[in-house]
Formats: sequence, C-alpha cells, structure tokens
Amino acid sequence: MLRLYDERTGHISDITCARPGRLVLRVESGDDLRGQVLADLIRRFCERLRLRVFAFMGGSTAALNIRPGLDGEPPGADLGVGDISSMVSGQRLIEIGGTAPLPTPDEVTARGLDPLALRLVILRCHYRETLDPSWDDLAEADSDLREWRAEMADWARAPGRPMSSGYVAEADSALCDDLNVPRALRVLRQLAADPAVPPGAKFESFLHLDLTLALDLVRDIGR
Repeated sequence: MLRLYDERTGHISDITCARPGRLVLRVESGDDLRGQVLADLIRRFCERLRLRVFAFMGGSTAALNIRPGLDGEPPGADLGVGDISSMVSGQRLIEIGGTAPLPTPDEVTARGLDPLALRLVILRCHYRETLDPSWDDLAEADSDLREWRAEMADWARAPGRPMSSGYVAEADSALCDDLNVPRALRVLRQLAADPAVPPGAKFESFLHLDLTLALDLVRDIGR
C-alpha cells in the first residue's frame, strides 16, 4: 500500500480507503502544475496497485501527460491534494512544499526543450521539499530524457527478458514510501548503468516504471 506523510499526525502511514479497492482523490491545486503532477502520479501509481481511482480535479495538462479528472464535488474523498483551507476537517491531506513560479509547457517548448522535462524536474524534487528550478535544471532534464529514450530504443532491439525484479522492487518500494520519486529515479540510473542486467530486462523494467512516471520513454522506438 502507498504510505504518505499525514499532516494531522506528523507521521508517514498507509493511506486508507472508505471502500476497499477504491480511492477517491480530491485535488485543489488550481493552475498549480506541481499539484497536478503530484495528483497524476498518485493516480497512476495507485492504479498500478490495482486500486480504482476516482480523481476529482479541475485541470489537466496534456503536454505534461496529466490526464483529465472528474468534474464536480466528490461525495467523500479519501485523500486531498492542494490547498489546505479548502479541505474537509479531518480529511487526509497531502500538502505540497513551497514552489517558485514555474514556466508553462509552452514556455518550455519555446526554449527548444521537451515539455516533459518540466514534469521530470517536478518529479526530481520530493513533494514536501521546496522546488525552485532553473532553466539549466530544465535543460539537464531534457538531456536526460533524450538519453533514456535513446537507450530504450536500443534496448528494444535486444531479445526480450523479464523485468529486473530487484531494481523494480527497489524503485516501487521508494514510491510506496511517501512517494520518494527522487530515489526511484536514482534506481533507474543504477539499472541503466548495470552491465550485469541484459538490455531486454532493462527495457521491460523502464517500461513498467514509466507507467507511473509518464515520461514517454518509448517515444523514440522505431525511429
């Protein structure tokens, strides 16, 4: 189960659902791209954990692979993301760390960078920490995306192999532990550099984890 920091208790604990197998997520992030990315990450990861996720969120940003949510007011939410003042008393809440003004996806594109570099920059900072990225950070993220996609295109030509269970388990454990995406991304780097893991296993492992990260790592396959 996903474990998150609970603002009410000051401890990390399992999220709980009013109905087994179903998570109702209420997002009050407005135009805050970081809040939208966090909510999308939670939804994708919980779906991988075989939960049915009902995400009530007003905005969506296709350029960052943020899927649209449901409109209206949820009858009851198991988890809230965003503005603490808008949440129901006693509701489990994820409060996001301080965030400097972020460029829009269009502004990132205008610089010749992939807009998903902005998603990667957001993911590289733990959601409870302060995020203040520079254009150099975005350029580095763009370069890393290009490198991973080139590696995926190369690994895709190798014989198929099962996922590297050790690396995948370590990355999934990091995600379960208060959405420690920075640690999960470090695991991916270690996996990519490990000569003992066959290319086919690297491909399947990255493919599996990108279901949550949503960085379009398969984009260059076949090009």
